[in-house]
Amino acid sequence: MKHAKYFLKKSLPFFIYFFILGLMYFPCFHYDYAFGDDWYRLNTIFTDSLQWGQWETQSGRPLYGALLSLSNFGVSSYTDLKFFRFLYFLTIFVYCSSFYYYLSYYNFFSSSKLAQFLLPLIFSASPAYYLYGAWFICFPYGLGLIFSLFSYYLLKKSNGGIGLLITSYILLSCSFAIYQPAALMFVVYLFLDEIYVNGIKKSISVAIKPLAVLFFAMLTALLMVKLLPYAFHLEVLERAKISWDITSNLLWFFGDAIPFSLKALTLLSLDKIEIYLFGFIITLFYWGISQNPYKFILLVCLTLLSYSSQLAVAEKWLSVRTSITLICLFLLVIFASILKLLSSSYLRAGVLVVLSFIFTFHTAYVFYHSFIEVSQKDYAEISEGTKKIIEKRSEKCINLEPRTEEEKSIYYIYPGSYVLSDELGMRSSGIPWAWPGMLNQIRVERGGKPLKERDDCLRIQQTELLKR
Repeated sequence: MKHAKYFLKKSLPFFIYFFILGLMYFPCFHYDYAFGDDWYRLNTIFTDSLQWGQWETQSGRPLYGALLSLSNFGVSSYTDLKFFRFLYFLTIFVYCSSFYYYLSYYNFFSSSKLAQFLLPLIFSASPAYYLYGAWFICFPYGLGLIFSLFSYYLLKKSNGGIGLLITSYILLSCSFAIYQPAALMFVVYLFLDEIYVNGIKKSISVAIKPLAVLFFAMLTALLMVKLLPYAFHLEVLERAKISWDITSNLLWFFGDAIPFSLKALTLLSLDKIEIYLFGFIITLFYWGISQNPYKFILLVCLTLLSYSSQLAVAEKWLSVRTSITLICLFLLVIFASILKLLSSSYLRAGVLVVLSFIFTFHTAYVFYHSFIEVSQKDYAEISEGTKKIIEKRSEKCINLEPRTEEEKSIYYIYPGSYVLSDELGMRSSGIPWAWPGMLNQIRVERGGKPLKERDDCLRIQQTELLKR
């Protein structure tokens, strides 16, 4: 009986994680929908034109390409995608539980067991994590998050020796081979260590091993971006070219990337919200974590490092999915500052629980209405609009032609939704490479056969189609 009670006590946090995360991610694996690149992926399956892992290899993510290719064997319709979104949910449950174990084992936030429980949940509920769960093509990213966490965990072991160091490097390299921004969560775990370190010398000693492993893993990632595409496809993508313009990169980071990440953190349509939130975070950091200048310099360096996969290459793209590490760094500053500033354990617990609850379900709410529901409505409208064009077993193919700026606003953005980057509030039917997959799905549903794009396709404007 005692053993059963002990087991239940130790297992309780994991049962709660499963329940809360299941509630949050339920719309992702319950509803049938597809978005953007999902439709492109489906179309290559419909038309047997899939190029196994080519784009992923050229992007320096060969392991991601291999994992995504596994889905080819289980997908024949957009209704099958929810199975892989459910796999992501299970992956993120493992991540959340492992992070909780890590925090408990090394006694982070020793003054509050509740904090040890809430931080993994807050990370798992953050916009980038949720996007990975809501978007089919991102489902392998969860494994990248686990590899990054375990890589850092191994470095914490004092008696690991060279074997654990090499294993840590391999895990982090694998994480980079899945998705570079997810791998850079490694930086967040380093910052979590540095929060509780006093003195520059001790801070440097804590950072040496993680930064060495990160350096060699990033060097491996660079080789994957540069050598693998040339070895397999005899070309390197234009987007993967190294950018040496340091001034422009820094201006872009501080002027665009940080404000965007702050918007992505809140998911609120408030004017200048990023300015107010930035001031709030800096104030919390100063009073709650450290008034020592070197800690502030450290934070700046780690924020730059967290976006290094974007800063290093020529293509600069702001998106929720690439801002994961920066978002979590800001969350960690807020979380740790609240713990240090509030002396009353009851007040601290109350504030953390309320903020965690609001943040968690606000994220889920926004993604449901501006991602999942928009995807469903967009497909339903296109399906209804093509009724008279795509008859059963029709051999007609259709292309869309946006012509005016006014039409483009209708073509891309769904009215009444929260819009951010190319992810939230966007119509899949407005994405040129997604459109053929949507039409072929409609054909299949009506008993027809998928068609490949041809020059003699029937051409129609989006506005005309939506009026039908």
